[in-house]
Formats: sequence, structure tokens, C-alpha cells
Amino acid sequence: MSSAEAVPSPATAAPVTESILFYQRPEALTPERHGNLHLKKEGDFGFAKTTNSVAITATEFRTGEAVVFTKGKLVDPIRASCAYPGMFLPVEIDGRSYIDGMLAYAVPTTPLRQMGAERVIGIYLSAHWNNAKPPRHLFEVIGQCFSIAQAKLAESWKKDANLVIEPNVEGFAYDCFERTPELIAAGEAAMRAALPQVRAMLELPKVRKETTAPVPRTPVAAAG
Repeated sequence: MSSAEAVPSPATAAPVTESILFYQRPEALTPERHGNLHLKKEGDFGFAKTTNSVAITATEFRTGEAVVFTKGKLVDPIRASCAYPGMFLPVEIDGRSYIDGMLAYAVPTTPLRQMGAERVIGIYLSAHWNNAKPPRHLFEVIGQCFSIAQAKLAESWKKDANLVIEPNVEGFAYDCFERTPELIAAGEAAMRAALPQVRAMLELPKVRKETTAPVPRTPVAAAG
């Protein structure tokens, strides 16, 4: 486990059109295109300015080492953490190359324990990428392979979670952004169902249902 400070890099490139294979548009793989993120490089918001403790996981490309960024600027660790293999090239930070943190921690419960967290909730989206139709392109093949690997390795991070919540995301494609409200609703339903377990874990008192009708308030006219 290590930490590093971000190194600014330039941004922007031509947009990629729908479902084109990535090797047909190599510029889509460049860190410069990935680096836009609509974040300003000058005066970049850093870890030190965050209200709560923030840690970002990534995977060192050459060694496979799990890395947790906790200091410096935020932009490049964020880019590294979502540098999905097959879609983006590794992100260079302080002379080392980093890719998506899910290769090191599918759900980063272990780093939280190492940082001192006593109660850890893991949120796991366990649906496979491709359930019925043949893959449309190489990206979907890679995505399904990673999904299978994550399912096989799930016990490695579940052991460090007090509670694991798995929203029902079966039937949702990875790119079905038009169904975002449904996905949010699925997450809310799973979280509400787990609230009794969360309260017990946090040793909070049970919520009692109100048995008497609330006393109506007397309306007050606004002075004119």
C-alpha cells in the first residue's frame, strides 16, 4: 500500500462515436482524453481540502500492487481509479502507471479496515455484463471476463465487511444510462431493506412508529 501525489496532465480530444471498437480509434485510449473530467488543473482540489477522510484505490500496472491514494491532488488518482483496462491506457503518476482499482479491490473494504474503520458496509453490483446476447465488441468481452473474475474473488473483500448490500441490478446493461432512475430506485430499495441491520450494527435504537396523531400547528399570518 502506498500513496502518491497527482501530476497534472493536459485534456481533451475528439469524442468517440457510439460502439466503435477501441482499436479503430486509438486516440480514445489516451490519458489526455480521459483526463478531461471537466476538472480544472490549476488550483486542483486536493485531498487536504476534503471535509471527510477520502481514499482512492488504484492498481499498479506493472506489479499488480494495490495502491491507496490519500494525499496530494485528486484529479489523477480519480483518473487512475477508473482507467478501465481495454478502454483507457494506464495513468502515469510520479513515474508509475496505474489502472482501475477494481483489479486490486473489487469493493475496497480492506483498505477501510487498514485505515481504522470499525464498521464497514460494502455495496456490490454483482450482475454480469452479458446475460443473453452475444457481445457486440471487444469491450463487452473484457467487461464480462472481469465480472466473472470479481464474482469468483468476492470472498476476499466480503470478509472485511460487517454488512454487504447487493442491489438487484439484473437486466441492466452497463451502458443503459437512460434507466438511471430505475438504478437509483434499486439502490434505495436495497438500502432501505438493510436499515434494520445498519441500525443494529451502529447500535442505534429502533425507530418507533408514532401512535398518536401529531398536534396540528396554528397557522400564523405573515405581517404585511
